[in-house]
Amino acid sequence: MRKYLFLFLLLVACKKNSQKLSGTWHGEKFNYDEVTTSLAEISALELISDTLPRTYQGTIHEKCHLDGCWMTIENVDGAIIRVNFKDKAFQMPPDDIIGKLVLVHGVLSKKDVSREESIHFIEEEGYSHEQAVHMAYHHLEYWVEATGVFVDG
Repeated sequence: MRKYLFLFLLLVACKKNSQKLSGTWHGEKFNYDEVTTSLAEISALELISDTLPRTYQGTIHEKCHLDGCWMTIENVDGAIIRVNFKDKAFQMPPDDIIGKLVLVHGVLSKKDVSREESIHFIEEEGYSHEQAVHMAYHHLEYWVEATGVFVDG
């Protein structure tokens, strides 16, 4: 009986891990078995000072409209995480991917964003310089330096 139970559990585990995602990969492919979704989980695991790459899930909130060199994702908490692509090795596609589910693999950090950097990002979202100056502010952000991204759908 134990032998059959073991074989059943092994079959279920193999089926779970062989599940294929349908969508597009950008950068390096990665193992998506363990996904961190909430900032509460990130804080509890003290991942802010962690240098190990991990996989984060969210929906695409904004992206650079000029060349796709960054994006922001909104996770289940409603928190925004900025995603840059390690060594600028890849970019996000020019098509409209806002609102799509995404998995991001990389190292998380917390960054102090100056008002000048904020103006730059706002301009890359498509706003004029004058609009960006009025909208920009100094703040802290969560950042992931990604080596790979999967966009669902």
